[in-house]
Amino acid sequence: MIVKWIRRAYRRCGWPLLVAGLLTACGGGAGIVALVEIVTPIAGNWVVNGTSDRLDFNSDPNSDLFNTTVNVTASMDTSSGVCIETGSNATGIALEGTIDNGALVLRRVSPPNNTTPCLQGTFTDLITLKAGPPGGVILDYENQLGVDVQMGLGLWISDGGGQLKLKFEQPFDLSNNGIRLVTGCDLSSGSPERFDDTSMNGFNTSTRAKPFIAEIRSPISGPLFTQVVFEDGATLTALNASGQPVTLRRTADTTTTCP
Repeated sequence: MIVKWIRRAYRRCGWPLLVAGLLTACGGGAGIVALVEIVTPIAGNWVVNGTSDRLDFNSDPNSDLFNTTVNVTASMDTSSGVCIETGSNATGIALEGTIDNGALVLRRVSPPNNTTPCLQGTFTDLITLKAGPPGGVILDYENQLGVDVQMGLGLWISDGGGQLKLKFEQPFDLSNNGIRLVTGCDLSSGSPERFDDTSMNGFNTSTRAKPFIAEIRSPISGPLFTQVVFEDGATLTALNASGQPVTLRRTADTTTTCP
């Protein structure tokens, strides 16, 4: 059974290196053991800096941003020899495989019915994939386009009964170190309240801070949330107007709109 990763350890450690089994919280002392549940945004250009190694996933946000385990296909260019067979090209290598709670396994599409992985690794944060051939050198692939936040996809509903409901209209993509306009509304009460326009900061490549919104407020009720952090593809953490921590999950919805 999958249980939620304890937020304090999750924030302190980032995405764990072992994501499909029992984990011990980093930082020494008595470890906290739990299983991790991660939804991985994969759209973008995953590049090994200083090389021609590049991995491009064929992303479907309607699947990728709602599920912890997804089947994926990708195309690879490489100068390091990863996933190359004798006599094959080093560009446009067709791959397929899975992402399971942040753990990636890919194999060549050719020959048919191939079951041997040629690339495996772990997404260690929102823009970093540490991966290599089984038993080989691990490379750092970094998503140079930023995080595919897709904030307007679905509804964001709070844990513990779903009393809080947010609908975003934008942003959809978010460049590293960039900033984008945020619009949307609070649907928690019987009378939806539009947000005052605010902004979302992209992943900070210097501090490794995740995308965040400093404050969400409405012209009617004033401050609604502060410190809204995009933890993974389907999870936001925030402080409500009373300063209490809340977690909101992305849930499928194609009909709800803001007034």
